[in-house]
Amino acid sequence: MIIDLTHPLSETIPVYPSKTRFSRKKHDLKNGVCLNDISLSSGIGTHMDAPRHFYAEGNSIDQIPLERFFGPACVLHLSEKVKDNANYSISVEDLHVWEKTHGSIPPKCLFFADTGWDRLWGKNSYCIPSESGGCPYPGFSAEAAKLLVQRKVNIVGIDTLGLDPGCNLEAPAHQILLKEEIPLIECLANLDKIPPKGAMVFALPMNIQGAPEAPVRVVAFIGKKFEDV
Repeated sequence: MIIDLTHPLSETIPVYPSKTRFSRKKHDLKNGVCLNDISLSSGIGTHMDAPRHFYAEGNSIDQIPLERFFGPACVLHLSEKVKDNANYSISVEDLHVWEKTHGSIPPKCLFFADTGWDRLWGKNSYCIPSESGGCPYPGFSAEAAKLLVQRKVNIVGIDTLGLDPGCNLEAPAHQILLKEEIPLIECLANLDKIPPKGAMVFALPMNIQGAPEAPVRVVAFIGKKFEDV
């Protein structure tokens, strides 16, 4: 089974406040060829944050080692706990509960949090702007981010607009993970369709030179050949 974990880019997708929305100009040429000119912020839709997103000396998207982009997926399903709590902070205890059932989070895995926020995609409630200039959504606590660094994961992802819970513009989870050269994926889709363990995921960002962020296509493979990963 192949499951797409990527939201299509369109003019109607939710966008973090101040980021440039997706737009396009269509060209239908006389010879039947159809072309689009597109404009967008590199960090909208399902996208990857490179270390350079927060650290000037960190790797940009095109400098991230290719081996980071694939591996076994570990999915933390939290929708029943999160519900509508935009300030939910994924804790170390949440990670330990996963490990008690599925074993230690393996090195080089892609670790994803399914908060259930994906169900709000396309609705205003996915991102309600606050007075501070951001918008609240569930995310990882700083302590949980530190534990994922210790586990030496390849990538950390989530189905919300960002890694940090509530409307924390200081973004400690971002800073902790990106400082350790761990790329982040935001606005993932369909995580509820992925088992806690056993899928193989490929996450391939647009190879934009020097970019701090880029749209990414994320695909999960579930089948017998990956059952024991």
